[in-house]
Amino acid sequence: MKRPWFSREYSAGDRERLCELHKLVFGNQVSVERWTWQQQGNPAGQAVIALAESDQGIVGQYALIPLRMKTENGMCLGGLSVDTMVHPDYRGQGMFVILGKQAYKLAERRGIRFVYGFPNENIHYARFTKLGWTDLHKGIPLWVKPLNLGSILRKRFIDNKLLADLGDKVGNMAISVLYRSPSSIPACSIQETSCFDGRFDSLWEEASRGYNIMVARDKVYLSWRYTEKPGESYTTFIAERKERLLGYIVVKCAQWFDLQIGFLVDIMTAPEELRVARDLISAAVDYFKARQVDLVSRP
Repeated sequence: MKRPWFSREYSAGDRERLCELHKLVFGNQVSVERWTWQQQGNPAGQAVIALAESDQGIVGQYALIPLRMKTENGMCLGGLSVDTMVHPDYRGQGMFVILGKQAYKLAERRGIRFVYGFPNENIHYARFTKLGWTDLHKGIPLWVKPLNLGSILRKRFIDNKLLADLGDKVGNMAISVLYRSPSSIPACSIQETSCFDGRFDSLWEEASRGYNIMVARDKVYLSWRYTEKPGESYTTFIAERKERLLGYIVVKCAQWFDLQIGFLVDIMTAPEELRVARDLISAAVDYFKARQVDLVSRP
């Protein structure tokens, strides 16, 4: 049975009810602080949000986060689609498409030139058939590097400790043969940092020349994304040569499926500095090993 509802733009006072809808739809509670950081604290501007409301309250959302983007034609605003939500009682009524079209109109008025996102299987079809999206990539590969094979086997696959230990020894021998690290003198010095200074702007200007499209990863964006984000803990390593910033890597640790996983969240280097990228990744892996991480992942 169809339930009546109407669409409107976000207004002050909707925040707490949207956090409640997030918990209902996704099963996890987003804090008011986290929501405010993402939707209203963005240095590129507040989020574009189209809402659905009924006598039950807010029952749907289509949100776009504005981001400064470098394109072939210069800098512009793009919109990242995030946290699309429809209350279970209101699904199957075309709410997703209606809210999407309204959000795009609102975004156009704000000067957003295009939108992009990473849809799950549930909304993939509707975006491409009813909202005019173009599929640029047939799936994003997930790369992993096991660091503690015995722990992975014991936690996820093998109950017998003896068999797990045997698999650990055999597997680590194979990994050491197949994935030998090239031995050479480091191309730079690596150290941890807790802030993003003006050198990151220069690095961004230099590195972005090699890309046709890219989120502007200057110091303002990096500070917002990794330093100011509530409820997350990131670690940043920088590569330097004679005080010149050559690159950085951002990492974090998290527990998934009973495994301790180290994520390579973000990496950027100056052009033609592949050895610097290698040194940064090596420093990240050493960081994870010291924290007894089971495997490293880079989407």
